[in-house]
Amino acid sequence: MRYRLKDLVHDEHEDGTMWVGALPHGPIVQVTGAGLLVMDAMLAAEGEPRDAAEITAFLRTMYEDLPVEAEGMIAEFLRELEQLGVVEQEH
Repeated sequence: MRYRLKDLVHDEHEDGTMWVGALPHGPIVQVTGAGLLVMDAMLAAEGEPRDAAEITAFLRTMYEDLPVEAEGMIAEFLRELEQLGVVEQEH
């Protein structure tokens, strides 16, 4: 499945967290850890839809030591972001 970011605001903090709020009514969620890498990849896509394989390939260009199971973990995270209203499936 391919996903794109919904309209949102985000705020990155020096402590390694990002707060993301879907517009216009939220929710506001905190993203930490590896989720930050996925959000960075989605933000870099500038509105173009991406799937877990594309995000994994993008991240491998920067981090050669991504675990083998990264694509599955990213797919699960994207489903969670969809449930929170941060991303939507491309139709």
